[in-house]
Amino acid sequence: MPGGRTLLYSPDMNRTRALLASLAILTAGCGSSEKPVDENPPERTIAQDIADIQRLEDTRAPGALVEPFLSHENETVRRRALLALGRIGDPKSVSAVAALLRDPETKVVEDAAFALGLIGDPAIAEPLRPALKSPEPEVRALAIQALSRLGRPGDLGLAAGMARDASARVRGELGMAVARMAARAESDEDKSKLKDAVLALKPLLHDPDDAARWRTACGLSRVDASPLRAEIEAATVDQEALVRAFATRALGRIVDPEQEKKTRAAEKTLIRSAGDSDPRVAWEGVNALEKCVSGEVSEALNKAASGGESVTIARALEILGMRGEATPGTIKAALRHPSVTVRGVALWAKAFRHGMEAFDESMTALKSGDAMSRRAAVRALVAIGTSKAHGELERVMLGNERALQVQLMAEIADHHKRHPQLHADWDGYVKSALDVPDAGVREAAVGALAGREEDASWDAALEKAYRASGGKDMVDPRMAVLMWFEKAKRGRSLAFEATKDDVPAVRAQAVKTLKASNESAEAAPAPPPAAIEPTRLEEIGFSMIVKLETTRGVIRIRMLPGAAPAMASSFVRLVRSGFYDGKTWHRVVPNFVIQGGDPKGDGTGDAGFTVRDEWSREPFDAGAVGMATSGKDTGSCQLFIMSAPAPHLDGRYTVFARLESGMDVVRAIEVGDRIAKASVER
Repeated sequence: MPGGRTLLYSPDMNRTRALLASLAILTAGCGSSEKPVDENPPERTIAQDIADIQRLEDTRAPGALVEPFLSHENETVRRRALLALGRIGDPKSVSAVAALLRDPETKVVEDAAFALGLIGDPAIAEPLRPALKSPEPEVRALAIQALSRLGRPGDLGLAAGMARDASARVRGELGMAVARMAARAESDEDKSKLKDAVLALKPLLHDPDDAARWRTACGLSRVDASPLRAEIEAATVDQEALVRAFATRALGRIVDPEQEKKTRAAEKTLIRSAGDSDPRVAWEGVNALEKCVSGEVSEALNKAASGGESVTIARALEILGMRGEATPGTIKAALRHPSVTVRGVALWAKAFRHGMEAFDESMTALKSGDAMSRRAAVRALVAIGTSKAHGELERVMLGNERALQVQLMAEIADHHKRHPQLHADWDGYVKSALDVPDAGVREAAVGALAGREEDASWDAALEKAYRASGGKDMVDPRMAVLMWFEKAKRGRSLAFEATKDDVPAVRAQAVKTLKASNESAEAAPAPPPAAIEPTRLEEIGFSMIVKLETTRGVIRIRMLPGAAPAMASSFVRLVRSGFYDGKTWHRVVPNFVIQGGDPKGDGTGDAGFTVRDEWSREPFDAGAVGMATSGKDTGSCQLFIMSAPAPHLDGRYTVFARLESGMDVVRAIEVGDRIAKASVER
């Protein structure tokens, strides 16, 4: 147990400790790193060993320096070392980690399987296969999860056998595992394997365990589940609301408007889901009806737009607006709705259908003191599209309100998808936005060019924007430009230049961009990061609650320092400093997540520092609180709270807290709502 003592020392462990001693001297700024090392150090506590592992993990030291701790006599130390090796992700440590799949302690074996999944190197496959037959259900579940992270369609054949597993925990893991394995299923052979794997999941939609059913439906919502269409339709009336919600999402994915007979049958099911008493199911039903176009669907959407959660009303209006099918009564009522989101979509729907009839209302909104109303006005003006509307939009680009410029780019991107022949009417705005010295605006401008990668006339402007976006504050535009060139299979000289970028995520993307053009390159090695100073790791009690007073009500979250000590500590420090007071919730995805805490308010800002990822076995269930990133080890201040389970995020982001109370508030949050005050309650 922590605080006990260890008597086990090896030459390898002494070398590790010698390096740690040198590192401590260097990071402390002392004069010499040649201090003699005691080859027979005094007895150490387990707490000291765990602190050493934490320091090695945080500096992302080579795995070889952590591996000696895997032979520690204490289970807690071995488990902590495994987690560190998974987070470091050094492929050279696969053999050392895999050896602990034979550890006598079950918890150690579980962590070994999980760590191999985090490392994600193809070499993990061979040692993991025997673990699929472990007598321990959790080991089997973690083994299939780890294997699936490789995304290999060849592993889809495992589904048939594991669908009959005696453990609901294992059966529940299989749907998402199939979705991960299918991510690269491109050949006819791979697609045939996917079909067989999907069919193998059929009995799990009738599983006696609620979690196994909803997790299976969730996995099926991420693949082509058409072989199970009938079973998925049946699952939309399951007694468990989460099963109904994910089954509705899965059905919406496989609806094909060109197959009229099947679509008509699915329509009836989706219309029923849109009227479900559970708001999660209702939103999924409305969202899925986007692919259906009958008169009954229009009637159902107008009905959905007349009541229920604001996000569902807004989504129904969105679909109706694109089709010009929102009735005058529906629009009129929505324009008086208390939700600014609903009013904004209603204004856009009116502009989309009636053009200049909505101009005066749009101008009133543009001059409003409410930021979300102003953003809605920009959206409406794009839909109006007259010379008078263009004049107002030109003033937006000449102004200093970056959020409106970002909104304009998003609307132009959407307009391009619907009217690709009208690019020229909007290209001037995009060119202007690429010159705006703001990360969010530039990134959005690149996004407005999505789908136009074949147009090489944009190359020079994008390269110019890239070179004008130096420094850590402009990482997102650089990433966006490189990803655009990756799809274009051009930009080799820029990508070669980017392999020497100061930011690891940019260097990694540069390599991917070059590979798309059949060029091979390696990113410049990252400089060793500085360790977290011990004084930065605050003592956080396991009962510590942070209270978020929002404009919709109070949310309380409980810190998880055991799973994410550095992230939890960093978050608490920011809370105590008042950092979050007044920050907005800038991203809301119904039945998924709310995200906020960005000082820029658009998803591109940070707190001036980053914290390492602390991936763990904490699942992304509803109420999980994570930290947003823009690449590995880039978490800073943007927290997100899950409003529904999202198992595809497990092991990909840091869970540092869990919702204690306030899910009703989480579901009510809209874009633009604020955290009035954040405080440590206890």
